Amino acid sequence: MTTEKQNLKKDTILVVDDHQKWLDVAKDNAIYYGAKDISYARTVDEGNRLFREINPTIVFHDINFDEADMRNFKGLEAIAELSKYKIPQQKIIAMSSFRGLKSLAKKAGADYFLRKRNFVEDFDEFISLYRK
Repeated sequence: MTTEKQNLKKDTILVVDDHQKWLDVAKDNAIYYGAKDISYARTVDEGNRLFREINPTIVFHDINFDEADMRNFKGLEAIAELSKYKIPQQKIIAMSSFRGLKSLAKKAGADYFLRKRNFVEDFDEFISLYRK
């Protein structure tokens, strides 16, 4: 692995998503960039608890946690709550399959927005900005 791919080696990562597929995709991308300390949560409550316990440097947080109501964006509320307690070195990355949520995610306190449909490219872009 080249030095370039060690960008996340010293970071503590938390991935919060209710779908195993996206937990795995985020994990695999973080590992590709050298991450070794990765925790997961499948609910907003579990994500909030882990945020307090492990004090992650990066949080990848889904926006929608209710398949029955695709307009229920519990994740935005969680991101807003987490952003109240984060320190400047911590980054909260909102993730969604929905279009048009980037501005809402930023307003809630997300530092960056990843589109799940374009995940790898958006993840790579985040990495390039993260370590500058």
